[in-house]
Amino acid sequence: MLPLLLLGAALAQDPVPDDEMIVEGDREQAAWDALDETMWAQGYHRKTRRDGSVVYRPPSKQRWKPKIVVQPEGIYHFRSPQVVFQGLYTGVSPPGTDIAGMPSPSSIQLGVRFWMTSRRKLKGHEHRLADTIHPDIREINDAIAARAHAERLLSTITEFEALWAGPGTPADKRAQLAALWLTRLGSPEGLAVRALISDFITEVVTYSEAPYTQAELDAIRAACGCSFPAL
Repeated sequence: MLPLLLLGAALAQDPVPDDEMIVEGDREQAAWDALDETMWAQGYHRKTRRDGSVVYRPPSKQRWKPKIVVQPEGIYHFRSPQVVFQGLYTGVSPPGTDIAGMPSPSSIQLGVRFWMTSRRKLKGHEHRLADTIHPDIREINDAIAARAHAERLLSTITEFEALWAGPGTPADKRAQLAALWLTRLGSPEGLAVRALISDFITEVVTYSEAPYTQAELDAIRAACGCSFPAL
């Protein structure tokens, strides 16, 4: 339970109200669902491939429109048809004469119809679709990034636990944690890691058999001009 408690504390450092916090996995699924709804409103149908990518197919009567392929990582591209199959047709040719000038009976003709869509029309539709799905794709990308961030934080907690339980003297371990805390600045992710270290020190080290001594705390705080381990 400890890693999850520390992870929740770190995520709480973000400027997001508690009632707006969303489990990242649910957020990612909600983003995909929103994209499905957007594409459905455009008449497109979803098909999931074995590799996890999603293909949105245009309506059967509008096969000239491009397909949209979205990778699990949130990257997408269009697949526009160059030639579109329209269907088979049959016809009956009237009686006439053959090459030798002899009379020939009527015959049934079979054929295949295709059409080609102008590149300008295709690109125009692609641009409109890109504008339509942009908010959903961006939310998918943000959700994936947030999930990856949470996974990195959880991995970091595991590293702290391994450090504290591993070889070395308690004084060396306390010094390593302090050094990590002091150097995690300059980015939102670095500040999140610092928050994890603060919680780990408060919840684990402080209540262990080898907490920071007052002399150690005074020396660290004097060196950094901060309130270590508080943020």
